[in-house]
Amino acid sequence: ATIVAKLLAKTAEERYQSADGLAADLRRCRDTLTPEGAIPSFTLGDRDVSSRFAVPEKLYGRESELDQLLAAFDRARDGGRILLSVTGRSGSGKTALLRELQQPVLERGGWFVRGRFDAQHRDTPHSALIEVGAELVRQLLTRSEDRVAVWRERMREVVGDSGQVLIDVLPDVELLIGPQPPAADLPHAEAEIRFNRLACAFFRLFAGPRHPLVVQLDDLDLADPASLKLIELLMAEPELHHLLLVSCFRADELTPSHPLSLTLRAVESGPAETERIELGALAVEQVSTILADTLGVEDDAVRSLAATLHDKTLGNPLFVSQYLRTLHAEGLLRFDAEARAWRWD
Repeated sequence: ATIVAKLLAKTAEERYQSADGLAADLRRCRDTLTPEGAIPSFTLGDRDVSSRFAVPEKLYGRESELDQLLAAFDRARDGGRILLSVTGRSGSGKTALLRELQQPVLERGGWFVRGRFDAQHRDTPHSALIEVGAELVRQLLTRSEDRVAVWRERMREVVGDSGQVLIDVLPDVELLIGPQPPAADLPHAEAEIRFNRLACAFFRLFAGPRHPLVVQLDDLDLADPASLKLIELLMAEPELHHLLLVSCFRADELTPSHPLSLTLRAVESGPAETERIELGALAVEQVSTILADTLGVEDDAVRSLAATLHDKTLGNPLFVSQYLRTLHAEGLLRFDAEARAWRWD
């Protein structure tokens, strides 16, 4: 039964990594079977070392940061409006950390959507926020027709006679509320105020006690001024609750006068709760664990290799993975088929 459970484990790293490892455990079951039909328990996978090189896609050394993320989400579920900034150098694991947040959010009935700013669309207002809104509408349209009908009426109430303004930036909204009359032409400043009011109402619709909203915005340091202004308005919106906005950016590239720095200070002085997680380098012990899991050995067996790897990569998670792949590609890290073990120079 425990062998079957291991074969069906949720993550690939917890399953058998080789047919030889499975066969070894089955042979041990056969050899230790008692006349009464019982098999003494033993640790599975002692001989299970895969000849296929793969660095596990697990999160290492970020347990406290993940706990902080989950605690922030719990506060958002309870009615909070939170801006949580996740910072760190390139390759520090910001994306990997937030990937661990998605499943708990979905299991608790929340919405989880993400958008990314990039330099190519820096002149396009609200690019990542439009991406977020489009994903929310797409997720909504996959619900049952009864649920969609309820949301259709709520959306129509929210947009009023300005539905076409929302459809112009989120075409899928028309599938929800149907064709809308043309919106009134307004001067630029008034049109921007109308759009921001609609956007706040749109996010207020999705963020509720039964379905808290988590929005992940990557590379916020590349955001356009209109997006930063809308984020500031969202975090100051008095009727918007049950929202966790997670922003990712490289803090080392920000100056005090950077537009994002000004926005963060404005949000911090407002009614929303703000929090920050800064991802530093991994410790040597954590690099040892990555190596041990990759090579199927105990931590002690790779401690000296881990120290070298840590010196070369400065404990950057992405660099650790890439450097290991390079060692394998160059034959400095190879599988000994006869000994069924990894060897390295």
